[in-house]
Amino acid sequence: LLPAVHLGGPAVWAAAAGMAAVAALVLRLIAGIPNRRNHARNSAGIVAALEYQRRFGGGAAVALLDQSCCSYNGYRQLAEYLGGTAQNKRIIVLDCATSGPELHVHCGQPLEKRLEKAVRGAEVHGLEASQLDRTMMKLFPKGILITGGFREQGEMVIADTRCGRDAGIDLEKIERTLEVIRGIAEDLQ
Repeated sequence: LLPAVHLGGPAVWAAAAGMAAVAALVLRLIAGIPNRRNHARNSAGIVAALEYQRRFGGGAAVALLDQSCCSYNGYRQLAEYLGGTAQNKRIIVLDCATSGPELHVHCGQPLEKRLEKAVRGAEVHGLEASQLDRTMMKLFPKGILITGGFREQGEMVIADTRCGRDAGIDLEKIERTLEVIRGIAEDLQ
């Protein structure tokens, strides 16, 4: 007969729980520890918006919105505030503008060719209707989204946000962002 194997007891369960906790901690460290700083994600956009207003002034309003990448809560509230005019508003959204090495301008396809001529220092991507539905442009179809990150297999990747690696603002990239916004604003007037 086979010997009986005893898989229990407090020592075995404590060791298993300890190994599971260590594995979870290692996975969390690899992904980055979340923080509330979000410099590249949020603070860089605020700095760029306020600096644009300071330098260039003009008739632009600045709205600082929260929960912009998933629930679109801030955009929903702004659209409700604007009522029926939201569909016609030309808004520029800065989201994670200083993340990663590149700068990207996302817009509806009708604007793509026009913005390619006006924008220097960023790649312009005309989005199809199904892609617009996965951005704030489902609420503001004439909007323009400026992001950092990089493209991988046809998708945008914005790494190192909402974690411990999001701990600084790339001032040179803010300058590039300001020039991109200025080019867009001048072209759309």
